[in-house]
Amino acid sequence: MDDITEKYSMLKPQYESLMNIVRFSLEQIIGRKEISLFGIDGRVKSLNSLKEKIIRKPYSNPFNEIEDFCGLRLICYYTSDMDEIASIIRKEFHVLSESDKQKEAGEDKFGYLSMHFIVKLKDEWLSAPLYAVSYTHLTLPTIYSV
Repeated sequence: MDDITEKYSMLKPQYESLMNIVRFSLEQIIGRKEISLFGIDGRVKSLNSLKEKIIRKPYSNPFNEIEDFCGLRLICYYTSDMDEIASIIRKEFHVLSESDKQKEAGEDKFGYLSMHFIVKLKDEWLSAPLYAVSYTHLTLPTIYSV
């Protein structure tokens, strides 16, 4: 696990930077559509959480296989805005998977409305100088919750 700790320590600041840049970019894109958000929360998976996940699941290359090193949660005021935000995410990112947690819960279950996306940055994002210098060598899967 020492090599995991070392690699995590090297990559964590880059993922934190990526999270902040993508959060700012999404705030701008969504703001131009005049959609009000309650907020956007972000996080980079903690080292302890990473180690626990590696123990629970058989990864051959965890830094390439784990899809939630970096995540954002977009919280909107109105359910009517969820479709528009989901459309923005589908347009701006390569969507690897998506799920509607309310539909998955079934009609007899209580829960909050949420959509989860696992995405990667598109080449257009990576060609921008801000991203190209720092992130072309990173695996960039991210979960976005709307």
